[in-house]
Amino acid sequence: MEYGTKAKLAERADTPIEVLEKLAADEEWMVRGRVASNPSTPQKSLELLATDKNPDVRGRLASNPSTPLKTLELLATDENSWVRYWTAQNPNRNELIERLVLMTNYKLGVG
Repeated sequence: MEYGTKAKLAERADTPIEVLEKLAADEEWMVRGRVASNPSTPQKSLELLATDKNPDVRGRLASNPSTPLKTLELLATDENSWVRYWTAQNPNRNELIERLVLMTNYKLGVG
């Protein structure tokens, strides 16, 4: 499948779950990033993407309102400051996530 087709499928809310699960493991980080930001992506795939090697994928995941709190807690301690920033901006964040971001920033000497 061509990149453009995969990218469009990764963004669509009506893409079948099986397709989103497959695209979550795509070799192209931009495809995985679009899956990570899709609110229709299944929780299992969102959890998998939390450990993606690309910080842009993790950042998109952090801003997804469908990302589970447990996954947001993991992202709140991410080594990448932008991933932590987007985690703190997630509309479903809670006080624990905000504190984890602040503590991680302090430990890393950021902010």
